Amino acid sequence: MRRAFLVLTVLFAALFCTRAGATIVINELMLSTATYESGHAYEWIELYNDSSKAVSLYGMTLTYVHKDQISSFTFQSTTKLKAHGYAIVYFTNYDKKASSGNTYYAPFDVSKKGGTFTITDKGGQLVTELTVGRQYCDVSWGLVSGTNEYRYLS
Repeated sequence: MRRAFLVLTVLFAALFCTRAGATIVINELMLSTATYESGHAYEWIELYNDSSKAVSLYGMTLTYVHKDQISSFTFQSTTKLKAHGYAIVYFTNYDKKASSGNTYYAPFDVSKKGGTFTITDKGGQLVTELTVGRQYCDVSWGLVSGTNEYRYLS
């Protein structure tokens, strides 16, 4: 049973993840959390710059689609994501303080039932895409270090 789950996880990742040639990738996400940031429980997504050069997120758009919900957040900060660096986006479901450093706040909510996340550049070209199924409380879904394989992470 466990082996079947692992095989399905790998197949799911292969079918529903676009990374080839991407500079910014979706590294990890948690859509059902009891983890707190500044006293609030927020779901989050972590982005990774897999290139050897700094990349500006300015003008890129993170879009979330689940059933008939389509929500998006456009990065306004001019902060660059350093080479092999990370950024986190918290889903707040309301407007919040301005982003700082590599921490951003998107004013929409996400479902623990999953959905599709995309990042597009200023011109609307797809940078990366990830579709995930149901998520579990305090268990993230992310890339296994050094691989292109996504799985549940505790």
